[in-house]
Amino acid sequence: MPERTTPFRVSRRAYAFREGVELGLILLGLGIADGLTVIPWWIWLAIPLGKTATSIGFYFVFLRSHLQRPPRHDIAAMIGRRAQTVTALTPRGQVKINGEIWGARVVDGGSCPAATVVEVRGIEETTLLVDRLDA
Repeated sequence: MPERTTPFRVSRRAYAFREGVELGLILLGLGIADGLTVIPWWIWLAIPLGKTATSIGFYFVFLRSHLQRPPRHDIAAMIGRRAQTVTALTPRGQVKINGEIWGARVVDGGSCPAATVVEVRGIEETTLLVDRLDA
């Protein structure tokens, strides 16, 4: 079975990073509030632990199966198909094909603006090699 595409591997890291930033902001908010009034030690412990437990539970219940789902189609079958750029390809970016977002690179190393129709010319590991269609 094919490996996950790069955007999905990044999504796990992005989720963990975002949760870490949120936890840091919670601690910052508690520090500011503690400067204005006295916050008991158990609140300093309960709120960050509750946030962490909720995030871990959410990940395992809702996100893990989604992030580990294999692509819905054969990778080799995408050669010759058309896709739409999600981000600008300069020369790397992302394209949407069959409802999935894939990492892509322009074959000739050029650039392509977002929301442009491109054609898949080849595959390099999990990156689609695309070429702009001149309409």
